[in-house]
Amino acid sequence: MKKSISLIKRPKPILILAETKSKSMLSLDAIADYQKLAKKLEFQPPRLIEYLLMLFFAEKKIRIYNYGEVDEYLTNLAIKANAYWIWKPFRDYSNQGMAKFPGHSGYDIKQLDNPDGHGSCSPYHHLYNQYIPFYILMQVKEIDDYINHQVQFYVSDYAAPKPDPFVMVTTRGIERFIFGAWDEPGF
Repeated sequence: MKKSISLIKRPKPILILAETKSKSMLSLDAIADYQKLAKKLEFQPPRLIEYLLMLFFAEKKIRIYNYGEVDEYLTNLAIKANAYWIWKPFRDYSNQGMAKFPGHSGYDIKQLDNPDGHGSCSPYHHLYNQYIPFYILMQVKEIDDYINHQVQFYVSDYAAPKPDPFVMVTTRGIERFIFGAWDEPGF
């Protein structure tokens, strides 16, 4: 049974982290000593990485998309095109022990030849192979450098013509942060 889909609006990013930043959060400058000590101790639990990402986004005023809204948006677009969507790795992470993130079965997924479901994420998916805007690449580099290359980046893609991609950063055991999107093609 197909869902009836009329108008599908792309979600808007918001500065939720800056608004909810607690007084206990240190600034990017103040946490540098903590990071140095944690690195010497080889102490990099997932919650520390998540905290650093949240702090980074708040300090840099980078807008974050609500994961559920993006998931719903991309799933509805894929259903409308009788396709499915997945998160494709930005680069090869297969040797980093990244766990697969299962998607959700959604609409007649077995007919769409994607057993992992809409929104699945795996380092074994084919690499994202389209152009990415320069400003997104700059943000990826800045985040990757700040987190000391301990995160993975994924780009949404689906089996439908001209998808509008979103970019996500995550790693094992933390939230998925979607921090960018662009219009395709030509962005």
